[in-house]
Amino acid sequence: MSLDISATPSVSKALETRITVRDFLDTPVPSDVLSEILTKALRSPSGGNLQPWKLHVMTGETLAEFKKRAAARTLAGKVEEPTYRAYPSPLWEPQRSWRYKLGEDMYALLDIPRENKLGRLVWLAQNAKFFEAPVGIIITGHK
Repeated sequence: MSLDISATPSVSKALETRITVRDFLDTPVPSDVLSEILTKALRSPSGGNLQPWKLHVMTGETLAEFKKRAAARTLAGKVEEPTYRAYPSPLWEPQRSWRYKLGEDMYALLDIPRENKLGRLVWLAQNAKFFEAPVGIIITGHK
């Protein structure tokens, strides 16, 4: 097998051009494109190259129902206790201040003031709706 590395972007370039998307088109992703992306993603490295994850891919009516239920739970204040924390508790400086400022800047860009708790909760519910992406993927693994 020969690998043409001239066509492969560098890790540095991939990191420099990385973006976080919070708004998606409602255009369906063709199944062959989705399959190709997932097949390549499954080659991601893992400890011992075990690739111990399972992908739960949702589209169409299944995704619509999931988003409806997940958003309703979020808006009702029902939050599951995570298996693993995303951040250490307590979060130390300067990460704590940086994370706080990042959130404040994001809500300012969205024109949702600090005192608008409902507006912030409604925005948070967009996470549960995959920001309206046409494909939802949940990755699970054995604890």
